[in-house]
Amino acid sequence: MPAKKLAQPERAHRLESQQRRLTGFKIEGSLEPADRLIDLIVQQYEENRVYHVDLHKCPSKEQEVLSQGSKEDRNITIDALGTVRVKGKDAKLEADLASDLLLRNAFTRRALAYDQANLVDFVKLNSWTERLLQSRLVDPPPGYARITQNQIIQADRKLWVKIAELTRDGVQVRATGRPIDLIFDRATEHPDVLHLLQPLPAAPSQQGKGDHKGDHKGNDFRFAPYRTDGRKGRKGKGKGTGASSVRMPAALEGGGRAFYAGGYRKGGIFGLRKRTVPSVPFTSIAVLDGVQSGPHKVREVHGRPMR
Repeated sequence: MPAKKLAQPERAHRLESQQRRLTGFKIEGSLEPADRLIDLIVQQYEENRVYHVDLHKCPSKEQEVLSQGSKEDRNITIDALGTVRVKGKDAKLEADLASDLLLRNAFTRRALAYDQANLVDFVKLNSWTERLLQSRLVDPPPGYARITQNQIIQADRKLWVKIAELTRDGVQVRATGRPIDLIFDRATEHPDVLHLLQPLPAAPSQQGKGDHKGDHKGNDFRFAPYRTDGRKGRKGKGKGTGASSVRMPAALEGGGRAFYAGGYRKGGIFGLRKRTVPSVPFTSIAVLDGVQSGPHKVREVHGRPMR
């Protein structure tokens, strides 16, 4: 059911009264909430229950005014008195949340609308906004990522779930004050809300992944196999038993060159790879040139003892 629209004199009175209370805060431009947003939240007061309003549904008055020229789905309706009316569906408006600044503006517009509807004090909602956005600036522990925009949006959604749970007996003003104001701090400190603002483990670094093609995938780098019976390999072009030529990495200045790989044999096919399947018999091959170390025995490779 569409929200009941406030009369223009009442709308102007609410804004004027709010501006007088919030000294030093100018409600205009991108911070002034759209009429449809205020109507939507005033409806919550009339229904005596609260629910979450998505930030995408919190456009500015400026955005609303500029979109009034476009109407969709005009149709003719006849009311109970037989009066014919031509109505048009308002163009869909969505707030832009592409940056933290735009997200903050959407939070602010929604807080102002809740304050105008006499449901929640603007100061409380604004402090919650500051707390959410401040969490984005905190340096995470090592191995963890910064708080994302999606995390603070999810935490805000959970907050309104808790507010609804704590105000089941209604949200309209009483002699003791506004019900949401009385439980707001308790809702913001609820574990279900706070755990959504914890840093998450950072994604593992994509090491070992180059622009290899074919069989060259990450650490499973493998040279083309060759057979000893004179036949071609799976994709080889040469014949015979000679070893395929391998281009060694460029040597560092003043140093030697070295190349290590695991060798394997399976089904009459021989080849090399950096990582070998444990069940496949293999040996090791090392090609050294100009190294400074003396002869020594390798006891283990990749944590596995050499036999």
